[in-house]
Amino acid sequence: MRLSSVWPAAVVSLVLAGCGNDAGGPATTGSPSTTAPSTSPVDNKLRPPIEPQNAWTFEMAFDVSDSVVVAAAGTETWVLDVSVDQWMQMEAPAPPTDLGHSLFYSPELGDVIDLTEDGSVWSYDVAGDEWQRLGGPDGDEPWIRGIAEVDSESGDLVVLVPWEEPLTWRFDVPSGTWIQLDSGEVPFAVDSTGAPIMVYDPVAGGFVVIDYGAGETLIDATYLYVPETGEWTPLAGVPRLGFGYFPFGREAAFAPETGRSVFVTGGVAAEYDARSDTWSLYVNGELTTDGMSMAGVPRTGGSSVVDDPVNGRLLMYGGATWIDGDEGWITVDSLWAYDPATHQWTEVLPATETPSS
Repeated sequence: MRLSSVWPAAVVSLVLAGCGNDAGGPATTGSPSTTAPSTSPVDNKLRPPIEPQNAWTFEMAFDVSDSVVVAAAGTETWVLDVSVDQWMQMEAPAPPTDLGHSLFYSPELGDVIDLTEDGSVWSYDVAGDEWQRLGGPDGDEPWIRGIAEVDSESGDLVVLVPWEEPLTWRFDVPSGTWIQLDSGEVPFAVDSTGAPIMVYDPVAGGFVVIDYGAGETLIDATYLYVPETGEWTPLAGVPRLGFGYFPFGREAAFAPETGRSVFVTGGVAAEYDARSDTWSLYVNGELTTDGMSMAGVPRTGGSSVVDDPVNGRLLMYGGATWIDGDEGWITVDSLWAYDPATHQWTEVLPATETPSS
């Protein structure tokens, strides 16, 4: 999970300098599970669990070096082979965390990394099925928690962290330590109802950030944040999206096929084009102006979205869907693919349990 739902936001910049894995803590090791997935992707019932006890802790990222999706679901590590769309549970347990995982691909390391809520940073080697703790807080740093994304150009990991005032930190990989930096002028009000969500957009040259308010605070302001300069620039505002009380921070990805940032929730795909500073919203492949229609398919929220460069699509897994009646929000473990060119969704792996209505 990338978002703390009730605290104010501040900015943390983590520069992943170097690529040594010798800093800090013992490694968590293992070998691939001997339980093989089904030979048929459609019938494959093996997949990361999305249950009430760990629906908040699920996260995934695309490992460019190994061309697979790496996922952490509670205490479990999973890998999705995108050539056949099959999940495999690995033997190595996910890094220890009470509140959730924040997974990203680090071009600096060539591995997926996990930032846990206590400020620890881990890297995962797919071939060796091993998590290595790179480092973390030594007691002097703040409780690192919040929305995080990797700057794919510089390799920096930038985090919007809940705190009393803006703080900027750099994580140094060789030494495994946090270093405080200057944060710049953050436009967000220090307000516990704030719930920003962001994605790195190489066309824009920075992070596209939606300051999504919660409760009575309906903000929907959009900014471009450039960590190298600390500058925040207002962008065209996005129509209100149906994130519910707040976004988790994992519902967005950049689509290189179209050069747009895509934010997904409730069946609506909101696409931002930095070349024209405009938003386009799609439901079932059709343009719409209603970002809260909840009429699209898949009608889920809180899902994890990643770019799959191998197949030229975005992948969305997990989350919850609203069922009318007494059931309310139901967690689902379906896998969907979004075609950025046609704005259409395809169900890759149906949910193992279909909601009753």
